[in-house]
Amino acid sequence: MNRIALLTICAFVAFMPFEMMVYFEDLPSGAKMVGALMVVMCILAFLTGHRIRGIPLAMVVQMAFVTWFVSSVLWSYSAGVTFGATLRLLQFLLFVLFIWEFAVTYQEQIWLLRAYLLGLFVPLMMQYASRAGIYEMNSSDESARLSGGGHDLNYLAAMEAVSIIIAVYLATNPTKVERLLRPVYWFLVGLLSLGIFLTASRSGFLCLLAAVPFAMIVGGVSFRNVVLVVKSGLIILVIAAIGYFVVPSSLWSRSVSLLVHNPDDYADPRWEFWARSLVSGFLAHPLAGVGGGAFGSALTAITGVKTGAPHNIVLSVLTELGIVGILLYATFIALVVRAAWRLPSREKALWIGVLCVWFIMSMAVGNMGDKLGWFLHVMVLAQSAALCQPRVKRLGQPAAVSLPPAGPSLRSRFGRS
Repeated sequence: MNRIALLTICAFVAFMPFEMMVYFEDLPSGAKMVGALMVVMCILAFLTGHRIRGIPLAMVVQMAFVTWFVSSVLWSYSAGVTFGATLRLLQFLLFVLFIWEFAVTYQEQIWLLRAYLLGLFVPLMMQYASRAGIYEMNSSDESARLSGGGHDLNYLAAMEAVSIIIAVYLATNPTKVERLLRPVYWFLVGLLSLGIFLTASRSGFLCLLAAVPFAMIVGGVSFRNVVLVVKSGLIILVIAAIGYFVVPSSLWSRSVSLLVHNPDDYADPRWEFWARSLVSGFLAHPLAGVGGGAFGSALTAITGVKTGAPHNIVLSVLTELGIVGILLYATFIALVVRAAWRLPSREKALWIGVLCVWFIMSMAVGNMGDKLGWFLHVMVLAQSAALCQPRVKRLGQPAAVSLPPAGPSLRSRFGRS
């Protein structure tokens, strides 16, 4: 039954990248239907003898954070909004607990990563299919920026940047499955790179800049290996050459505009919006915040100016949950980073890179309802538990931990493989 539960979790993870695209008339969305199946199968696994694992300190802190979020309904500016956001966060918490319980070994966790990349093909194909039809009509239209099935453009670009590192990691794994799928992974890397430019997302471009060096490290590229350096350079040149014909020049220029000094590009109203949020939101309610998920409604009520999402995870937590919330959240992230740093060298490079890209994304478009972030964090914790021997057992009999495939040799500041 555990295998069936894991299979439904893989299905839900594969559904994540395109969950906004599948809706049925007079029925729940496709994501809810797959999620309901996952919950049923996991509960059945518990009822048929699955042994509950002990949870790490990081997940205890995460539960405390969610508890504080739920409690904020008592003082929220909009109790209805906070209640709805609470239901969403509780669903996320259940999702990560299921991953922790049923994706125990390294091999099971790799199946989740494969499922995620498989699902990502759907919004990518939507981007390229849309590109074929839209730009023939009006290549200068700002609305012609391409999203894969309704995703926020910045979020989709960041999700693609994260996936580049994961795809390179799997492509350079020496297992039989990865050797078979290696051409697919490298093809996916090219699609993901160009897909970021099709969104014309500035924050997505920053995520890409952060993802490339980590992808090269994961792939074993170092200055000592001239052949791999040359191969990596050729791959980047080939992708850029293809992008010259696939991506319209208007989107290229918008994506890289942060690298060009243009005063108009920095006149972003979000800076004023963030400053107003800190003054009117956080400083007015520093300890407990304005209520989980109530950022927009609270700021609108306080300032009289219509306010939407914060597009910044730190600002979101600080304003909505106050000092208590940000301390819990910062502690959780610190424990996740610590877990990533304890991993073997390739996995350390993989997850530190993923967390760096996720941090850039969260500072530009993030909020507490970021399902991808919840998934990545629990994957770090699950891999740390699977691959790192507990300290209490190091003095005695070695603990039985699964070992990752050796992959390309890494000789960098991440350590030796």
